[in-house]
Amino acid sequence: MRYVLIFTFMLLSFPVFAAEWTWNKGDTVREVIGLGLTVVDWGQTNDIASRKNWIELNPILSQRPTRKEVREYFTYVMILHPLVSLALPAEVKIFGFKTKPRMAWQYIYIGVEGTATSSNVCGGLRVTF
Repeated sequence: MRYVLIFTFMLLSFPVFAAEWTWNKGDTVREVIGLGLTVVDWGQTNDIASRKNWIELNPILSQRPTRKEVREYFTYVMILHPLVSLALPAEVKIFGFKTKPRMAWQYIYIGVEGTATSSNVCGGLRVTF
């Protein structure tokens, strides 16, 4: 969690000369996809917590998390991720270069969650609540 806060602070502290802060339909779609994958990952992590011969690879959770730890972690993620997305500008012009930090944040998150959930499915994990 500490690394997420440090990364967020670093992103927000970049020198910005011009920024676009509007929220559009694409932002909403990416956020919903990311949160949907988070719910699937939550259920799969619950399945890991109920199995004795499996370990969790998420470095923030322990190798054998309890269902309570899993619930607390994913609750925080599902609150913090949209807040960080809202805090990031849609487009920034830095030294003449246009970047899209919000879109990058959302696509990276979708990639990480998508990889984790598809790997879990291939490993035989179910979604349990």
